[in-house]
Amino acid sequence: MLGENYEACKYTDRNLVLRLLTRLMEEELLKEERNIIYLHCGIGVESPMGFSEITSYLRFDSLESTKLYYNKAIQKTRSAIPGSELEALIAGYRPLLQI
Repeated sequence: MLGENYEACKYTDRNLVLRLLTRLMEEELLKEERNIIYLHCGIGVESPMGFSEITSYLRFDSLESTKLYYNKAIQKTRSAIPGSELEALIAGYRPLLQI
């Protein structure tokens, strides 16, 4: 059961959230760090890529190094959210409609 958080997600402007997240990542991450997240999440590509595909595509040394680099990029992104415009949007969000 997804509960109350799921209800809020149904009304969230996903495009705005994605724009703010992308802007945050552009400010905080190296191009290579953004690319690995985009590829794995399917942003800007036909479909999400698995780590083995990313390893080949970006010419990483190993699957493990790809996963480590991805996790590092995700952690940097998460660390940048507090105090950001994205956090303000999410924290201040109130559903427009009640079901």
